[in-house]
Amino acid sequence: MKEASLWKLVEAIVIRIVPGLLNIATLLYIGSHLETGQYGIFSTTIATVSFISTLVFGVATYSIMPVSAKMHAAGMGREYVSSILTVLAVVALFVVLAGLALTWMGFGNAVAATIIVSFGLHTALQEILRSQLRLWAYGWSAIGQAVAYQAGAIILLVGDAKVGSALAAFSLSYFVGALISFAFLGP
Repeated sequence: MKEASLWKLVEAIVIRIVPGLLNIATLLYIGSHLETGQYGIFSTTIATVSFISTLVFGVATYSIMPVSAKMHAAGMGREYVSSILTVLAVVALFVVLAGLALTWMGFGNAVAATIIVSFGLHTALQEILRSQLRLWAYGWSAIGQAVAYQAGAIILLVGDAKVGSALAAFSLSYFVGALISFAFLGP
């Protein structure tokens, strides 16, 4: 029993520390490839767009944990997850269409819209995994996102590094994380 408990502790530590360390390494890599002003634009864009994503997807995301247990206890766990996924898909579609319209009119940026969607979906899907107490799935999804971020930054920032490339790596990594989280979802 002690060995199993020790393994759970190690697993819990790894799934929390590894993604953070990988993301820090990626940010240092991006910082070494972008000029100071470009890194300022990059970090400000990430902070702003992540905040907007939280506003757009927040209601769905933050309602998952309190409602999920009640729905599973009532035998409606599958229906609840299905309804949350439907809401997330509708919100994502709205953001994509709004982003395309704003980009077409010259007021927006398509990469910003993809960050809003990918970050929002990943966060919400992670919350579903957390509500189902699938911490290992939550951890592997976070590790997958961090590895994808690092790989994307290395691939996209080769040569002439640009802010758009760093933002694309960020967006793609959260899309990968969302796909991994979605793959781990269940009843």
